[in-house]
Order: sequence, then structure tokens, then C-alpha cells
Amino acid sequence: MSLLNKPGLMAKLVFYLTFVFLTFLPINIIAQNGKEFKRSKNYVQGELILKFKKSICNTRVLNIIQSAGSEKIGKIKEDNLVCIKLEKGKSVEEAISEFKNDPSIEYVQPNYIYKIISTNPDPYYRYQ
Repeated sequence: MSLLNKPGLMAKLVFYLTFVFLTFLPINIIAQNGKEFKRSKNYVQGELILKFKKSICNTRVLNIIQSAGSEKIGKIKEDNLVCIKLEKGKSVEEAISEFKNDPSIEYVQPNYIYKIISTNPDPYYRYQ
């Protein structure tokens, strides 16, 4: 009796191959897009998004931003997110490395530019 003729073995083999394919394919796509992103810089030059820890008060937030020579240009209070404009001459990459080391900040990222790739083709979508 061949190995492939054993009951359930073929189904397991198909499952595992599918799992491996679907697990590693997105990683390859993400890696390719990551290289593309670095080359094209799909973010607003001179702006960052900072997420502060919940325990940090507004005064401390402003002190951190001003001590870096930056200016607050927007805020989403519920999520402790702040959009800042960097001082002239400071690159986004430099500022990220500086803000990453601050224990008051959960994360920092460029102010990415998002574009709609497609919309829902359902004609009744707008009525939902």
C-alpha cells in the first residue's frame, strides 16, 4: 500500500502544503512592499504621529514635543495620538529614532499617506 493511499494522509498533506504556502507568501509580499516603501517614501515629509501612554498628561506631552523643537498640529484625544510638525532640517528618520527612546511614547511613525485602491462595487453599499 502506497503512502498516498492511506486514509486521510492526502488530506493532511494538502492542508500542510496550503498552510505553508499561505503563511510564507504574505511575508514575501510584505518584504517586497517594504523595499518599495523605503524607496518611494509614502508619508508626509516633516510630520510624525506619536502615541503617548495613557498615564501621560497634556502638559508633559507638550513639553516633549516642544523640547524636540517640534509643533503639535493635530490630536486624537481618545487614543492619545498626536500629529507633529518637525523642526526645519530634521528628517523623519532622525526624529523617529529620537522619539523611540522616550519612555512616555508607546510608538512613533511617519504620517503615512493612504490611498483608496478600490471601492465596494455593491450599488446598495451606501445605504448600509
